[in-house]
Amino acid sequence: MRSLATAVKGPGLLDRLHRLGTSTVRFAWAAAVLGTSVAPDLAATIAVIGSEEAAEAAERLRAARILADAPDPVAGWSSCIR
Repeated sequence: MRSLATAVKGPGLLDRLHRLGTSTVRFAWAAAVLGTSVAPDLAATIAVIGSEEAAEAAERLRAARILADAPDPVAGWSSCIR
């Protein structure tokens, strides 16, 4: 069942992600590697993009419903790469 779900969701998600641009893909991968609680500046550093570009990438990911966030008093926000 897991492989079937991956086969159905995986390519569609990756296609949607790649349409958002290179810096957005890099930011998404960095956020995914960091886990559920992500500091935006750390994700930007790992993605090797500036903070303004990271903010734009995060917004594009939210608009595409790939990134969801909730308040986190330590990190500033937490993310969920869907």
